[in-house]
Amino acid sequence: MKKILHLFRTSQFTKDFIELINQYYNPDSHIFWVYGESFFDYLDKSMIQFNNVVYIPRIDILLNKDSVVKQLEEFELIIYHGLFDENIINFFGLHKHLVNKLGLYFWGGDKKPAAFWDEDSKERYRYVIQNAAKIITIIEEDYKSICDDYGPCGEHYTVVYGGCYDYGELEYEDIIYGQPINVQIGNSATVSNNHIKVLKELEKYKNENIRIWLPLSYGDREYAKKVIDFGQKVFGTKFIAMERYMPEKQYNELLKSMNVGIFDIDRQQALGNITSLLESGCKIFLKKDTMLARYFENECGCKIFYMEDISRMEFRQFIKYSKKEACGNKEKLDRFFDIDRITEVWNKIFD
Repeated sequence: MKKILHLFRTSQFTKDFIELINQYYNPDSHIFWVYGESFFDYLDKSMIQFNNVVYIPRIDILLNKDSVVKQLEEFELIIYHGLFDENIINFFGLHKHLVNKLGLYFWGGDKKPAAFWDEDSKERYRYVIQNAAKIITIIEEDYKSICDDYGPCGEHYTVVYGGCYDYGELEYEDIIYGQPINVQIGNSATVSNNHIKVLKELEKYKNENIRIWLPLSYGDREYAKKVIDFGQKVFGTKFIAMERYMPEKQYNELLKSMNVGIFDIDRQQALGNITSLLESGCKIFLKKDTMLARYFENECGCKIFYMEDISRMEFRQFIKYSKKEACGNKEKLDRFFDIDRITEVWNKIFD
């Protein structure tokens, strides 16, 4: 029986992927080392009850133990999900014989080493990417930039985690002017969401029946405070900052209540949020000619709208979104995220 190890930091994707693996594959073949000190504050604790999950608060401490190399040698494939941890990159850069069994799953913001990493770490990052056995991306376009920057030798696969975005039959009613309009901006407390820029664009609608929702439960707390101060100043009680982590079921119910979602993002980010919103009948604005816009338009086949056009829109045009458009997007996403298609790719990766 093939043994596969997943190195997976605590995130909003972790539990969904573990459940997918345990449902569609032999759990005895897949071991998860889930790391990150934010685990018990941030995620659903039920993850640790899976028999194939080992929770590791400090991955750097584990990797310094003499026994860990022997442990890793017992696995035929090691998949490192999200290349954000300098300690993990340094470990594989120093133990080069393990790199030929390493699969790297890029999340988008990890295509370059962090600026604060030292030069040795950055060189090891390059070496690991160039020599890893498998390169996995969520978006095809990500792989092109990885090739341009590093020239990897490993096999390439494009696949998503396979979380369930299908909320059943869409019960969509056309938006009526005057009813409360819920608008979500971004997915996290990170500068890449350009929250303040978006809030300035929406300021002209502040006297409308509108509520502005910002998920800010993870990311940069200092940045979040600046965004909250600005949002409250402009929109008052119509501005709602979600600063605490919300259980998945509760968060999904909130997403279903959104009428408009705005993601002024350049890179690959917020795919889960955007997909869930589209599945729920939400009108989505993305930044024109970006990786995200090309992904949802060209790969998924969805109808999306552009952030740059909001400045020319009256409020009625801003909220206008037909049942035909909403249902069309959902149908296309249901086909794109078909579980059989997704597991077929993971089968090839695990082979």
